[in-house]
Amino acid sequence: MEQSVVSSDILKIIGDVMRRSKYAKTEMCKSSPMSDNPPMLIVGRVSKNNDENGSEEYASRLDLSKQYDVAMLPLIHKEDPYDCYMDAVGHLPLEPVSFILLVVEGYMQRTDKSALEGIRNGSGEVDGKSLKEDYETNPFSDVREGLVVSGVDWEQDKIYMSASTYKYDDHGVPVFDDVEADVVAITEETQEMCEARFMNAMLQTVTYLKMSIKAQAFHDLLTEAPEERN
Repeated sequence: MEQSVVSSDILKIIGDVMRRSKYAKTEMCKSSPMSDNPPMLIVGRVSKNNDENGSEEYASRLDLSKQYDVAMLPLIHKEDPYDCYMDAVGHLPLEPVSFILLVVEGYMQRTDKSALEGIRNGSGEVDGKSLKEDYETNPFSDVREGLVVSGVDWEQDKIYMSASTYKYDDHGVPVFDDVEADVVAITEETQEMCEARFMNAMLQTVTYLKMSIKAQAFHDLLTEAPEERN
């Protein structure tokens, strides 16, 4: 089943994911101050069976143009979330997907009070120091902690981003800034963003799925070939 991409739907789903992530972090921090959310892999595809998994209700609630099956998996079974990601996508069924998203906590340098602009332009360093190091050692740092949702779709021609920075209150509970979201077309000017570790992995996952689906279709043709008659 080919996956037609509706960017407005994906942005709405990302908004819902961010809302849920902020709620989960806030509630966790109430009982365990300054807790981090685990990294989360989210994969969505147009639903084959309407409302079998609650897709109809979800589409109605978010005002989506299509119904989607959405699967979520915490990336926690290994120390490095990247290794967890590679394990997880290795078990994806060989079917088209509408989108792949990753939810992580990280450090970002705000530019003119914009977290997303800092993500777009950031090199991951401030004056030769990592963002984390600058955040922890520089009392005047403009680096902030935040939740980030990023992802790609089946067309592989754009990047989806959403971010919300936060500060902890006196009780270790996050106080979030406004959520920012954007869709960035992949061009020569934005190619560097595609080379980030997880973004590249998500793009390569879609490429792998496309190639594997074609290979499976060819294999099926080979096995279906009729026997020659003497």
